[in-house]
Amino acid sequence: MSKPSGNINSRGKQYEKGRGGHVSKCFSATLDKVPIENLIVIAEKQALRYKNNIKANQIRNFYGAVNKLKILYDRDRNDSQLKEQLVLLLPQLAYAGGRNSKTKPFTKCMDEAVRSTLEAGDLKKAIKHFFVFVESIVAYHKFYGDK
Repeated sequence: MSKPSGNINSRGKQYEKGRGGHVSKCFSATLDKVPIENLIVIAEKQALRYKNNIKANQIRNFYGAVNKLKILYDRDRNDSQLKEQLVLLLPQLAYAGGRNSKTKPFTKCMDEAVRSTLEAGDLKKAIKHFFVFVESIVAYHKFYGDK
């Protein structure tokens, strides 16, 4: 029997270890390397996945937290403080995913977006791409309808 490749994450599930620590299912690279056009296409596909399972207020709650980060970033541009605030989104996403199983696809993708931002070589570009990605998901979710 062959030994599985990859590592075991904190939840006991296997994942493939990539250059930055994990391989994302939503993105092919860290967010600083993904062109904005591709992010918008990914956001639209993700919003279509969520349209029947997630209420607009659930997405807006996350968007509200991200919007606070954007205001902080626009005001201070303090990378270490912003990284800390991004990391604090991860337990919030875990809680939301654990509270309602229908939100898990959304919370997993957002978790990957946060981690892909944190692992980026060019943090400023990755943060801008993160904001575009989240705003695009909110816009497409509204466009395609919600519960």
